[in-house]
Amino acid sequence: MREISLANLSKAQIILVAVDVTHPEDELIAEIIQWLQEIEIRPNPDWPERITFLVGLKADTANQETRQLSFEQIHAIAADRGLKYLEASSFDGTGVDEVVETAVGEFLENTQGRAQPASDQHVDVDIESKKTTKSCSIM
Repeated sequence: MREISLANLSKAQIILVAVDVTHPEDELIAEIIQWLQEIEIRPNPDWPERITFLVGLKADTANQETRQLSFEQIHAIAADRGLKYLEASSFDGTGVDEVVETAVGEFLENTQGRAQPASDQHVDVDIESKKTTKSCSIM
């Protein structure tokens, strides 16, 4: 899966860096840094100002002992790296709509009046039909 993700980075206009909030702080920071480095070395020549969010996964564990860092701690890590931070749960769907709507909303806001690069790819997203699933995969 990582190879597929890396191959698509140079085409991306919106990037969601998803991290597991149950990972220890040092692993979480290392994971964020690794992905930001991958993003940096794979620029999109048609879209230099890509939108990048840090998304904390397993938001359903917000009050459980398995969570290693608080929302505020991860938000600060994201802010230090110039990223916006949101949380979601692929288990119960918490925050998934917010992540998609926020990312797409910012993209649309940033692209008003701008010519779009030609592309042979088109993706339709139907959030309503996905609400009953218990998995989440966004690339």
